[in-house]
Amino acid sequence: MKALSLVLLFSLLSLAADAAPDVNTINSKFGFNIFPADKTDWQMTAFRKRSGIRLNGSAGHYSARFRKTVLDAPAEELSVYTAPDGKTIERISIVFANKGDTVDRHKSKIKAARRSVSSQLTGQLGAPSRKSFYAGTLREKTDMWKFNGTELYLEVSKKEFLMLHIVPAGKNKTTQKSDGRDYSKNVKTNKFGDHWIPNIPMVDQGAKGYCVPATMARVFLYYGIKVDMHHLAKIGDTSRSGGTDTDRIIKDVKSMRRRCNLKCSGFSGLSVRTVARYIDKGFPIMWVMFSTRELQQVYIFSRQNRRKAASPQEWERSLKKISIPQKEDGPHLCLIIGYNRITDEIAVSNSWGDAHIAPTWIPMKVARKVCRNNLTVFSP
Repeated sequence: MKALSLVLLFSLLSLAADAAPDVNTINSKFGFNIFPADKTDWQMTAFRKRSGIRLNGSAGHYSARFRKTVLDAPAEELSVYTAPDGKTIERISIVFANKGDTVDRHKSKIKAARRSVSSQLTGQLGAPSRKSFYAGTLREKTDMWKFNGTELYLEVSKKEFLMLHIVPAGKNKTTQKSDGRDYSKNVKTNKFGDHWIPNIPMVDQGAKGYCVPATMARVFLYYGIKVDMHHLAKIGDTSRSGGTDTDRIIKDVKSMRRRCNLKCSGFSGLSVRTVARYIDKGFPIMWVMFSTRELQQVYIFSRQNRRKAASPQEWERSLKKISIPQKEDGPHLCLIIGYNRITDEIAVSNSWGDAHIAPTWIPMKVARKVCRNNLTVFSP
């Protein structure tokens, strides 16, 4: 009888050890309420409420600069990827130490963060299995844990970054492709003569010199392909302070782009007519240019005064006063997302956060002064 009691006792202890922790315990390890009590409740409205995180962005991609300790490691950034309607969460990615945000010794900090995060997850959820994580069409081998109807993928690139991806069951798709729909329906027009694409997701590069991977990630997200700027920075060998070879990264993402069913075309000779050819189809244009101090002043002038103009003709007369010198300072990549034939302007959008989602209009004569004649379009 005593022996039987001991067997039962050890069995109960074993079951208790194997029991999964509750949601509150795991959320306390993360430092915020990332997991819902109802394991199926992965809606943006509910996540905003329970997490208390102020997220910027729009349907498809939301993000926050995220200075928190998560799983005993300092986190830098949080991204939420949603279905096109912006309601259902398909992935949450937490970025820890990385080449762009980590000022010094980022390789050793990546290693230390990996040790902490892995130890915490293993302590709570048991030993991981090796599984593939898919970002866009990129396939990465990772450690994977399961909890409360989700899969947690710890992705490490020793020289680049550490990321933890929380994916509701069934959302880690092996293939993400452009759906080939009619993107011209995204183009908006108004009585002022503006034609522009308003719904391109924002990717905020922050203080990193990541304008190329961030801008390219925005385009992929626009076509429904959930790739991260850190993955693209790795492909393009982007340095922390900037310095991505645009031609090289466009070439290096060639196989990925083809798997996503995206074509690539380039052109030079910037004009409203040429820009309109792509914008009217709903295709944003990646533009290599020089972000000079004088151009920033034009941005400010446009934001402060354009809406005050009674008509496009009146605004066109105001633009005649604007002139900037031709300089080759501050090489930069941004998006051209609109045009106005009456005022001879283009609309640009930079990867600098929500304040830059709305288009900034600049005269074509200014654009030509800062243009590097390198324009690229990805299209279905």
